[in-house]
Order: sequence, then structure tokens, then C-alpha cells
Amino acid sequence: MLKLWVIALWAMVLSGSAQAADKIEAVGGEKCGSPAAPYTVEFLAPEDAQVEAEARAKASDETPADRARDTAALSLDGKPCADARCSFRALKGKTYTLVAENTRPRVRQVCISVARP
Repeated sequence: MLKLWVIALWAMVLSGSAQAADKIEAVGGEKCGSPAAPYTVEFLAPEDAQVEAEARAKASDETPADRARDTAALSLDGKPCADARCSFRALKGKTYTLVAENTRPRVRQVCISVARP
């Protein structure tokens, strides 16, 4: 009985790690994921810097004009950002949680990027 319990516990631990958030560990990095649910990325600041995070939904039939429209919603550490962009001072070694949500139809992926403004 104990052996079965230990196996079940390990299965839960391993399945939970498969659901871990993607990570961005460099300024200038971008990660993309499924638009079906809110997409979470953890940004580990490699240095102290002023940065801007941006979320965007990409459609398969996207045109240059589509890129200029609001295509996703973004939050930083649980606080919503205006126009899917968050400007903030990143502190070296600190992890920030960014969550993007799709706001338009026919989207193939949602992306989050972190860059210098």
C-alpha cells in the first residue's frame, strides 16, 4: 500500500512540473504559447534595467495593419497593463510573472516579449 502511495505521489509531482510556466531569462526574449487559456511566462531579470513587456496574439491570416491593433491583454504580477504593455524597472535576480490572454478570434498563438523600451 505504501509503495502505491509513493508511486501516486511521484506521478503528481511529475505531472505538475509539465505545467510549469515558460521562462524568459534575457532582455530581448520572446515566448509563445496556446491562445486557448491564459499564457503565463516567468521573466527572470538578468540585470537591473528598465524594460517593457508586451503581449500579442498572432493570427495565421495576419496583415501588417493587424499588428498595430490591440490583440491581447497583459498583466504583470497580477496587475493589468494598459494596451498589453508594461514598462517597469527589473531588478537583477527577481522573477516577474507575465500573463497574456487572447482578445480576438482565429488566433494561432499568444506571445510575450521583454525588451528595452
